Amino acid sequence: MALQSTPAQKLSVWRKGLLREITWARQASHPLAIDTHGDKAHGMIYAAFILGAISSDEYDRVSELTINATYCRRMECQQGPYTYKAPAGPVQEAAA
Repeated sequence: MALQSTPAQKLSVWRKGLLREITWARQASHPLAIDTHGDKAHGMIYAAFILGAISSDEYDRVSELTINATYCRRMECQQGPYTYKAPAGPVQEAAA
């Protein structure tokens, strides 16, 4: 006989997972690792909202928490706030 999880238990597991992703984003030092954990956290937040597990107020609150955590970590590591890949070659001026 399999045990069934209650919605409250599922939400508790979700919150632990979300907190883990935010914590990993705050502890990472490589920009892609910070972005990856931040993106996973945002995906978890969005999925919970779509499934009706969290309200729009909770969605806003945890989204802001995730954004602040990743932004602050990027600033602490003296990295730009967003990942950007520059063009591979030198920039060429257009002929006038």
